[in-house]
Amino acid sequence: MLDGWWERARAHGFTPDDLSSITQQSPDRSQPADTTVFGVLTGSDGVCATTSVFGRNELLHGLAHLGIPDANGEVQPLAMAASDLQALADRFLASPHVRQLTEPEGRDDGQFTTVAALAVQEGIVARYIEGLCSRHGEVDPEVVAGAIARHPKLSAEQRCLVRSFCLSGDQLQCAIGRAGAGKTTTMAAAVDAWQQAGFKVLGAAVKGEAARTLASAAGITCETVAWHLAHTDPTSSPLDARTVLIVDEASTISDTDLDRLGWLTEQTGATLRLIGDPAQHGAVAAGGMFRVLCEHDAGTTPELTESHRLQHPADRLAVDALREGRIAEALDALQGAGHLHIARDDLDIYTAMLSHWWNAHQAGDHHPMVDRRNTTRHQLNRLAHRLLQANGEVGAAELKATGGRAFSVGDRITARTPARHLHPDDDPASYVRNGATGTVTALHERHDRTAEAITVDFDDLGTIKLPRSFFDEHQGPDGRRIVGIDLAYSLTSYAVQGATFDTSTSRIDEGANRPEAYVDTTRGRHANHLYLTRATDPLDGEHLPKAPPLPLTASITDRLARSGPQPTAWELLQERPHGAPEAPSLEPER
Repeated sequence: MLDGWWERARAHGFTPDDLSSITQQSPDRSQPADTTVFGVLTGSDGVCATTSVFGRNELLHGLAHLGIPDANGEVQPLAMAASDLQALADRFLASPHVRQLTEPEGRDDGQFTTVAALAVQEGIVARYIEGLCSRHGEVDPEVVAGAIARHPKLSAEQRCLVRSFCLSGDQLQCAIGRAGAGKTTTMAAAVDAWQQAGFKVLGAAVKGEAARTLASAAGITCETVAWHLAHTDPTSSPLDARTVLIVDEASTISDTDLDRLGWLTEQTGATLRLIGDPAQHGAVAAGGMFRVLCEHDAGTTPELTESHRLQHPADRLAVDALREGRIAEALDALQGAGHLHIARDDLDIYTAMLSHWWNAHQAGDHHPMVDRRNTTRHQLNRLAHRLLQANGEVGAAELKATGGRAFSVGDRITARTPARHLHPDDDPASYVRNGATGTVTALHERHDRTAEAITVDFDDLGTIKLPRSFFDEHQGPDGRRIVGIDLAYSLTSYAVQGATFDTSTSRIDEGANRPEAYVDTTRGRHANHLYLTRATDPLDGEHLPKAPPLPLTASITDRLARSGPQPTAWELLQERPHGAPEAPSLEPER
């Protein structure tokens, strides 16, 4: 493309020297060295940033959007002809940085991973096997029985999980806790047993609010996974050989973080227990190894299957079918109960969801509207705010924020990012956590906008004053632009994972995946309403010829059926034909 541009420019008498005289800079036509490009591709934001497996097409797409630091350290896109880009991709695939996982077949060029990503997954497996039956976190059976007796409401499968976690002796052990099956209740009994045996028990989760929930339910000190990984010096870590670390919502932990946690517990001698649901949302970064450990050692992985949350029989039937990939059966169950709704367009979805939410709100059933799209959530939040204002439930005065947001006294808000420096007076442990919710109690307007603030009474945290530098858009630690808080009337599916409401109201389209639909339909005790709409067409308005679309339910059924768990690089390597090099097997000898 670039060569074509210069060819046309020269035809009109415009040369590189002319460009230099205009910009006062010399055009740099040199390309970065392969080693520089490969270093970025194999880094934390490279081709395996969100998945451990990629194909040639995914690699080309990544290269087309790749930023490479120039001599001044400024990130620049790769400017090269398509043929050069393809040649660069082929050199990368043939380099020692890449491991081929599957052979080409037909139009499929095969699947690949980076050596670095595979090494992380193999390290997780190796530590898991090394820690089997190593007498970590082991409790006398009579002590375990006593703890279970002190928690008489535990079901049979919950008692089984407590025994397994406390008696296995494995350094790292996983458990599956389906949505609403009582994970934290079960962990409280296990904590009781470990503490009676003299162990210190700590908790962790990827999301700060999930860590706070575990702390409240189990009565233990909890921090985020990131906090523990920031204390990697074994001599100063809170972990030691008499410590058990419980990680809740473990499906959301990335492979890199799981590998680092495994290393930390190996170095300190601590015991690691992971509990979560592989059918729910996974990690934002490349993940999947929690699911692998659960599935490949199923015989010693306890599972909580009975939902204590879902009370409606149709919802129970729907989520079981959805979990097993029987999508049409799941949608039929929801439709039969009146919990499935089809919206014609955006106006229809706003009207329907807001009406359902407002009626529930008026009846005292406060819950968020769940949607993946930023634009839809913004509109739902704005409209809900206006409805509450018109009804006199939130103040008329507003404090404006970036991104078209506005907050009034009485508004419900959610924290979008953690802030350890923001906490109630004399209580630094109750800092603002990602996902924490609360109610605005005061607006602090000033002539100097930078001095403005909002006071929020956070649920279970206390009253905290939030400066504009936090609630306005600002640069986060990773360089991304973020906002500190947003209205909480509409949230993402990821944000509500782990939450419980009387009713849920959610929207999905043809861009949704199965974990998203599963989380959406497992939040409400009495009813889970799912609204279906068409996905936004990126070519809408281009007047291009289009094939007639499938009926909406058929289109979403097909999408959800195809969006189950994606295999990890470690799994694909295990499936290579006999005689091909394989990853270490996860077949423990107990």
